[in-house]
Amino acid sequence: MSDEILNRIEKHMEGTQLGLAALSEVLQKMDARIEAEDDASYEIAKEEEAQLEKEELIHDIAKAVLIELAENPLGMDVDGTEAMHEEEDEKDEVKKLYKQISSLQKQIESLDISKAVKDESENRLRKMGFKEENGLQKPELSNVFGADETPIKKAQTVNDVVDQLTNLSYKELRKMQEFKRQGLTENLPDEIANL
Repeated sequence: MSDEILNRIEKHMEGTQLGLAALSEVLQKMDARIEAEDDASYEIAKEEEAQLEKEELIHDIAKAVLIELAENPLGMDVDGTEAMHEEEDEKDEVKKLYKQISSLQKQIESLDISKAVKDESENRLRKMGFKEENGLQKPELSNVFGADETPIKKAQTVNDVVDQLTNLSYKELRKMQEFKRQGLTENLPDEIANL
């Protein structure tokens, strides 16, 4: 029995050691993978930073060149001194170009794009099947009610009132509704005035 217990303990110890060895191996692989990912992300960040620095340098150089060209439209020599004056023909060409640019800028400023956009949008809507409706009129508020219409009289029975109400036009019903809303219940039937 004691040999059996010792065998069990040895097998248990052996299983525990195998489990710990497997766990150690998995942890080492995870550490190696995490380290590789960190290295890759560090390299990517380093490349992005270098790219940003390069773009900043290009931007600064372009800005300096534009400032120099704005201050001295004839340009400058490689060593930084002002360029010698060019021939009269080249000066005339530069003046002509400036005049053309200024006239184009004036034309662009005077151009009314909103009309072209409106025309284009109307054309597209027309192609899609929409029509411009000019026959619509805005509603008008009228305070004249009942003078030109037939007055409603109180009927003797409930069925007669229902018949009269069902025979009313939409216009007459709206007028009655307006009288009721304004509190003018004198000319309204009692059935409607007491609602």
